[in-house]
Amino acid sequence: MFQVFLFSALVIECFVSVVLSQECSSGWFGPNCQFMCHCSVGSTCDKEGKCSQKCDNGWFGTGCQYQDLANITGVTIKSSPAQTTSWLTDRDDKTCNEDKNLEALEISWNRDYPFTWLRYNVINGSSTDIQVVLYKELNVTEGCEPLISKINSTTADYRCDKNDTVTRVLLRGPGIKSLCSLYISGGRNVALKQKTQQSSTLFYQNWNFESKNAVDGSLKNIQFDCTHTSDPNPSWTLELDTPKVVNRFTLYNRGDCCDYRLKKFKLEAFDEGNKSIWSYQDANENPLSVYTFSKILIKPVATIQIKPTYLIPTENALTLTLCEVEVFGECAPGSFGLNCSAKCPTECPTRCQQDSGICLQTKIVEPFKVAFSLALTQDQNYGNDSNINYDKVYTNEGFGYRREDFKFVAPLPQGSLSNFHKLKGI
Repeated sequence: MFQVFLFSALVIECFVSVVLSQECSSGWFGPNCQFMCHCSVGSTCDKEGKCSQKCDNGWFGTGCQYQDLANITGVTIKSSPAQTTSWLTDRDDKTCNEDKNLEALEISWNRDYPFTWLRYNVINGSSTDIQVVLYKELNVTEGCEPLISKINSTTADYRCDKNDTVTRVLLRGPGIKSLCSLYISGGRNVALKQKTQQSSTLFYQNWNFESKNAVDGSLKNIQFDCTHTSDPNPSWTLELDTPKVVNRFTLYNRGDCCDYRLKKFKLEAFDEGNKSIWSYQDANENPLSVYTFSKILIKPVATIQIKPTYLIPTENALTLTLCEVEVFGECAPGSFGLNCSAKCPTECPTRCQQDSGICLQTKIVEPFKVAFSLALTQDQNYGNDSNINYDKVYTNEGFGYRREDFKFVAPLPQGSLSNFHKLKGI
């Protein structure tokens, strides 16, 4: 009896080992081969997603799975005083700022993005105290409790969970002079290789336009790489393996034909209980090749459904075609890791670092003082006062606006950070 049990156990162990050791196809990793490698050219990733060199442009973090908003199309980085900032986003923590007069860095985008957290790296042994100010257009965004997780002696994460988007991020403080790298999280594509289904599937000339084509990681937008329905009430559904906090959606339309089919589409997000959390209706009059929109959903999302609503006169039924669907977000509160299967410690059951699970600490924001030049002496109440609380200053590239409930300071002329630097006479 014991021998039979032992033999059975060995068979089961061998079977499990075979399953766990199955290799993913090139460019993929993870227990279910659901994570795409994002390594630099000439670099490869191992079974844990570690690159032999470094992450590709626009990616960072564990397994290079987080999109880097500091290194994407449409981003602008300025410094005060003006200097080249290529060292900041070259993904090399050994290239650092060499200007000891550096006072501020401004990262801005040509559209708004959800902000959740950023990572910065400084020279070993130097201060990691960097202050972060978030802006939406001209206004400082408020309503978050900054949290810090110190990864090691040179690296820290700054988290600010906000139910809003930002257009600019300002960095300042003692640590900025020793800054080496900056990464701003745009989240992970949590839709990749997840379970999908659609109301029907078109079969044409031995081609199967399956629902999974929209989460295979391919951004090709031609017919045979997309989904295609064939029923009068079409829909496409994404089921996440675990509920995620999501904040950004990208839909890739078909590019070789029939892009009108996605016009006026409706997207709806549901929780674990299949209760609707939020819905989005496309308002564009003309179809787009790529649809991108943001909504920070505080409640974790379990399912997403997309339906077409626009029918042209020459067709007698709606058709849904999706070439790729990306949903950016991260684990629900209380869990961490790429699979979101690990639980936060009992000391911080809902707030822990997304990779390691270490508890986050509340960051105490100290007032930051800067010396204003005679350019501001139009207001005799302030003059050349160096004790102005910089945390209450709004910036419009000229750093010249204050909140309405604070005493007015004469606005500086519109201009760049370098112009502001000149006005300060530094």
